[in-house]
Amino acid sequence: MAIEAGVPIVPICVSSYPQSINLNKLKSGSVEIRILPPIFTDHLTNEDTNRIRQQCWDIMKETLDTMDSKTRRSDDVKKCLTGNQGVTDSDIH
Repeated sequence: MAIEAGVPIVPICVSSYPQSINLNKLKSGSVEIRILPPIFTDHLTNEDTNRIRQQCWDIMKETLDTMDSKTRRSDDVKKCLTGNQGVTDSDIH
């Protein structure tokens, strides 16, 4: 559709949130949102669709992996600071 319309594709990434946000609470955590640089399509044809789809997927995957890694590190730091190491009863023998 973007190629046919001659408009750019603007990838938007939202960090994974199930591990950092409780959806039953109003304020329970944070997510990171990144708007990536546009991929211009005005010079492309429908034959470029698969290449652009893969390019977009690769850029977004790399960005999401980086964002999620950052979120996991932040969650680990919070657990250390609060003393919650994520130990469950099944971890204790």
